[in-house]
Amino acid sequence: MLFDTQNQMKESKNILKRTMPKWLKIVLSVLFALMILLVGVRWALTTDWARNYVKNTVISVASSTLNGELHIDNIRGDLFKHIVVQGIKIADQSGDAVLKADSIIADYNLWSLLGGGLKINEISVYAPELNVEQYADSTWNILKLLPVPDPDIAPSEKESNFPVSINLIRLQGGSIGFQSATFTDSDLSISNLDVSASFDLLKDGFRGSLKNLSLTIRDSRFDEDIRFEMEAGYDEGVVNLDKLVLFTGSTLLDVVGTFDESTTVTDIQATMLPLSWRDVANFTDSTLFVQNVELRAGVTGSFNNLNVYAGLSAHGLESFDLHAGLKIDSGIQLTSVRIEISNLDATVFTGDQQMPKISRLEFGTEGLIDVDSYALAKLKGSLLVQNLVFDEYSITRLNADYSLDNGDLLANLSMSKNREHIHTQLTIGDLFERQEWGFEVRSDGFNPGFWADDTTFNGWIQLFAIGNGEGFTPGQESWSIESRITKSSIFDLSFDDVKLSASITKDNLNITSDITMNNSAFIAEAYIQQWLSDVPSYNLLVEGNNIDARDFTSMEDFTSSIQLSMSAIGSGIDPQTLTLKGTVRLGSSDINGAKLDSLTSDFILDGGLLKLTDTKLASSFAKADLRLTQNITDIGDIRNQLDFALELLDIGPLAPITGAEVLSANGKVSGTLRTPAGRTNLNIRAELNSIVFDTLFVDKIDMVATVGGTETFEFESDTRVSALKIGQYILDDLWVRTYGSTDGEIISGQYRVSAELDEVFTLSTLADYELLRDTYTIQTSMLQLKSEGKSIELYRPFRFILDEGLISIDPVYLRGSTGVEVTLGLNQPDMNTYQGFLHLRDLDLAMSHALMEQELTVDGYLTGDIEFDIDLVAERYDVTTDLVLSKFNYKGLALETITLDTKLSDGRLTAQMNLYETQQIWAEIVLDVPFLPGNPTEFDDDFFDQPVMGQFKINETNLTDKAAFLLEMGLEGTTGNISASGTLAGTAGSPEFIGEVLFGDGRLSGVPIDHFDFGWQFHPDQDRLALTSRVVSSGQEVAYMSGTVPFQLDWRTFNPIDLGDEAQMDLAVKTTGFNLTALNQFLDRSVARNLNGVLTMDLGIRGYYDAPQIQGHFQLVRGNIMLVENNIVLRNIESNVQFERDRIRIQNLSMQSGGTFRANGEIILNGFVPDLVSLNFSAQNFRVYDTRDIQALISMRADLTGSVSSPELKGNLTLERGFLYLDNFGERTVEEVLLDDEEGSVFDGLELWNNTTMELKVTTDRNFWVRNRARPEIQLQLNGELDLVKSRGQDIEVFGRMGVNDGYVMQLGKRFTFDQGDVVFSGPPANPQLQIKTLYALRQPSDIKIWYVIGGTAENPTFSYESDPEMELQDIISYTVFGRPFHSLMAWEQTITGRSESTVADAAVDILLDRVEQLATDRLGIDLLQIENTRASGSTGTTIKAGKFISNRLFVAILQELGNNPLSQVIIEYQLKRNLELIVTGSDSYHTGVDVRWKYDY
Repeated sequence: MLFDTQNQMKESKNILKRTMPKWLKIVLSVLFALMILLVGVRWALTTDWARNYVKNTVISVASSTLNGELHIDNIRGDLFKHIVVQGIKIADQSGDAVLKADSIIADYNLWSLLGGGLKINEISVYAPELNVEQYADSTWNILKLLPVPDPDIAPSEKESNFPVSINLIRLQGGSIGFQSATFTDSDLSISNLDVSASFDLLKDGFRGSLKNLSLTIRDSRFDEDIRFEMEAGYDEGVVNLDKLVLFTGSTLLDVVGTFDESTTVTDIQATMLPLSWRDVANFTDSTLFVQNVELRAGVTGSFNNLNVYAGLSAHGLESFDLHAGLKIDSGIQLTSVRIEISNLDATVFTGDQQMPKISRLEFGTEGLIDVDSYALAKLKGSLLVQNLVFDEYSITRLNADYSLDNGDLLANLSMSKNREHIHTQLTIGDLFERQEWGFEVRSDGFNPGFWADDTTFNGWIQLFAIGNGEGFTPGQESWSIESRITKSSIFDLSFDDVKLSASITKDNLNITSDITMNNSAFIAEAYIQQWLSDVPSYNLLVEGNNIDARDFTSMEDFTSSIQLSMSAIGSGIDPQTLTLKGTVRLGSSDINGAKLDSLTSDFILDGGLLKLTDTKLASSFAKADLRLTQNITDIGDIRNQLDFALELLDIGPLAPITGAEVLSANGKVSGTLRTPAGRTNLNIRAELNSIVFDTLFVDKIDMVATVGGTETFEFESDTRVSALKIGQYILDDLWVRTYGSTDGEIISGQYRVSAELDEVFTLSTLADYELLRDTYTIQTSMLQLKSEGKSIELYRPFRFILDEGLISIDPVYLRGSTGVEVTLGLNQPDMNTYQGFLHLRDLDLAMSHALMEQELTVDGYLTGDIEFDIDLVAERYDVTTDLVLSKFNYKGLALETITLDTKLSDGRLTAQMNLYETQQIWAEIVLDVPFLPGNPTEFDDDFFDQPVMGQFKINETNLTDKAAFLLEMGLEGTTGNISASGTLAGTAGSPEFIGEVLFGDGRLSGVPIDHFDFGWQFHPDQDRLALTSRVVSSGQEVAYMSGTVPFQLDWRTFNPIDLGDEAQMDLAVKTTGFNLTALNQFLDRSVARNLNGVLTMDLGIRGYYDAPQIQGHFQLVRGNIMLVENNIVLRNIESNVQFERDRIRIQNLSMQSGGTFRANGEIILNGFVPDLVSLNFSAQNFRVYDTRDIQALISMRADLTGSVSSPELKGNLTLERGFLYLDNFGERTVEEVLLDDEEGSVFDGLELWNNTTMELKVTTDRNFWVRNRARPEIQLQLNGELDLVKSRGQDIEVFGRMGVNDGYVMQLGKRFTFDQGDVVFSGPPANPQLQIKTLYALRQPSDIKIWYVIGGTAENPTFSYESDPEMELQDIISYTVFGRPFHSLMAWEQTITGRSESTVADAAVDILLDRVEQLATDRLGIDLLQIENTRASGSTGTTIKAGKFISNRLFVAILQELGNNPLSQVIIEYQLKRNLELIVTGSDSYHTGVDVRWKYDY
């Protein structure tokens, strides 16, 4: 059957051959050949030959293209549709592998080529490994594999793409390794690299999809691996980023977005929730911030309107928002920026304590700035910063705005702190080229201390400054800066005007300053050439005029007028090459009344060697001389030396500098300092005498001190002080000697102190000491106290240690000769814990008083123990005391024993004190209360809920036994029996107390008192205090009080509590014939004394506390009292006062003091407070003063009316007679000193007086005299009328003219009688204008008149002479003293009259002799007495000349010279004619002479 089939086939072929056309045969043959070829090719693609061919071809092409070598192990698969390439490796020219992969698999369809493209189903790469390396020259190995393109070969024109479609691109298990020769901070690698994607290359573009990209990054800077994942796509010009996630373990980055290439529409959003600060720190050398940040950012819009946003928040940063507008379609252009920050605490955010805090910041700008042409930018913007705090500085608000237009910048800045502002304006023309700038800074006033948060800088600055220039670095053109500060203050200094100007170029810097203060003025100039070079040259000048210390200190009474001049020229900056030569001068100056003649100092600095060649001080308070040579760079230069000598003279005027009111000393201080070969030798010696420093008085101080050494310095000092008195403490002798050494780290040595008080008490001690950093150690080996044969000595040495603020004292054992023992110790384990004890046995209090130099007021012997253990943090306070004071005596109060036991523990204090007399308890006190140190207002309520208990009791005592004590207390004449008791109960927040005092069977100030009691009760729930009192005298009740008054305290603060309008009081007070003499014991005897009178009173005070009603009467008869300051006794004081519901009627108030004084009227009440007043006053010859300085009798009629808040006093007052002695009138060296605790006026602080207005007319009629005890002696009789006026809240002012009616002035030993004058008041009552002329009429010649004129004011009077005819002063004095002109005087007379100066001793004697002359001429009735103290040729003598005018023409005088060779002379002068005199002299030496004196005035 098979044979048949074959035959059939052959038959068919034959038929086909016979019937097929020839062309068809040819076509079929070709097709068949092609088929055979395709089948062959298809078969060949499956053979090893084909695979090896492809392998070799690829390797050959790669080797010719790359600068390296490609290696392939083998290729498997059907090359027609599937290929597997294994063992791929690309190595560089050094043979190092750059890229390796286990295999690459491709699955494709070549048949797709027939459709005009290639379709690839899959390309997979397994285990690719890329090794990236950066060489030392910063080149990369992967880039060196690629050939450098030939720049001469132009790129071919783009042709249409050959379509390729890859359905899957896969990469699995990839890794990338990084090595770098320049970056060594971390090891970096990528592993687990997986990629899944698809890609289509189209004829006119492409599209693709990244379905997954994931990898793991290993960075040695991170503790965990970093994971990265990404999904994205691109299609038709649109890029979609569907996912981009990076997670470090701490930071999570998430980004999504789209971008359209055709429209440039962009929308990208990114978040970092959070961004770890530790991750950021891995990439920076310093930590930028220390808080995790939540970050959101985005980009939206198109390239011609792109919006960029970023926002973040973190702990320490509430929010940060950034918005920016960009154009990037043609270059990069910025159109707007806005930044907003809320509540930034950069200290918390960054961890840097020096960073600021800002509550809000807003910055915005709009306009256009092209990155490529920024000079043409046009922008406007503003800045707002609120509550900026930086370190200690803060600004409430900062505002700024600016505009930039084609390189021209205008900016305004304003800084504010509360209501203080500083404004600045800045202009810059051509910002990016020439930079022509100008600025203006101004402020109407600010407190720099307030801005700096440092009271050291407190003051007030009013500032204005301007400046202009070109460029931001100095050039040829001059910068100009000027500033001015007016009416300002800082550092407690006040400035009227401060001007500062500067001119700056690259070569020269010129600065001038002009400072004006209240009285002082300064000018400073500095001219510096080549100031930017290493060797500038400069010329400096400072001048000060009338420098007043009050301008620089708070010592308002310390005046000075100092003239300062300082100049210097020099060059250089380096101390080795710097040269400087200058002079400092203080010219003739005044320092608080002390004369500074000169202070000069010339200095030269050359080659590092400073020389002060001539430094001298000459003044009335000190003399000084100083010479210095010092190498400022070599302390061991053998040329270094300092010599100084200071002599103290009258340093009293300098007392305010030291804070003393009284200061004096004289003596010398000198010293030398040498540093040969680096060794320091310092010697100081001081010898001071009569030292007074306020209450410190020292007779003499001698001190010698030396210091010497190189690296280790030895020092020694020996100081002796004689007669040291500090207040009431007196040391007869004090000797302190110390020696030791220091190496700069440890100071150690020994000191010895010996002191003697009143030759009765002595103290001696010897101790070693050491100071090592913060540890002080003192080892005391000897301590001895001696007093009046008694002594206490140290039994064994002890140490005192202060270690970093912690105190530790070994037990201190003291024993005394009388058996006294004292032991004490202190330990401080930590800064909050204190432990210690004190044990006493028979301590004589007399020794403690001797030690404290106090008057012995308490005597006795003290025995007992005190122990304490205190922890401040734990608030644990354990303190116990057990003390016994025996043989107690205090100012005559003698007790047998006083015991005191206390215990403080667990927040409670218990105490018991017993006072024993004759083995019986005389008084006792018991207390049990809660106790905590600190502020009670901060205690919790539990403290105030704790119970309190206490009691005191004084058993009945006869005061006769206490007479000495009562006398010391000022209770002379007090006898009787006294007892007292009281109790305390309740709680700390609501205590109640009850008590009473009983007195009877005795006398007070001699007044018999049968019985006196005073009791009180307080119950806090009743808000009132109950009071009772009764006085019985001579069997009759003379005084009674009973009732309640509102009372309540806040027991946390002990301040009264306002009980409101409803609180009521009910108090009755009654006296019947009460003798006021009993109250003398309670008067201030410096104010009033000898009070007596009989008081009858019946008052009831009832009603609301703020408006009680008073009813009753008050009557005083036979009253007397002495006013000490006025030295007057007010006698027969009678008073009758009625108290009604709304008023007080003064029916009569009268008294006598020489004359009489009466007052009556009424006071209208508003509740308990006076509201309206209507009082009448009258006086007749009433003596108000009767002292040595003032005597005054007045008569008056006046009315006081109106409201108490604004009363008016009107009336008339007449000074009937009296006198007033002026206080140091005309003595300008005497200053009024008002101590801090002195009161200026009795009216000061009285609201009634301050509110009073007054119109009072004061007259006097010839019987009131004004006198002066000092020179010149003045006695003037005044008469006239003055108006005393006072407005509310103001001081009294006096207006009017008081005429001088009679009187005289004694001057030059002559009486100048009153001629004419007035005293004119125009406001201040103590400083009227003076216009007084007194006349001295000569006997001969009678036509010459001489006036002594007093002018100026009472506080600053002037004294001058006038004459008719007009003469020189020396002629006026000559005529006054000798009765003839100056030229006609003898030599000794001319010396007296024309003398211009004398020594201090001569001046003192002259003043005394002048006074003697004055008294003699007054009381002996002679016309001339002259006492001359003469000094000639080293010898002294005294001459007395007495003379009298017998008639107008005849004058007789006797002259007596005293001394070793006494001589007597008689002089007779007779005036023959007006200008011709005959003079006859005779003496006991038998010498007689006759002279004729002819005078001619021309």
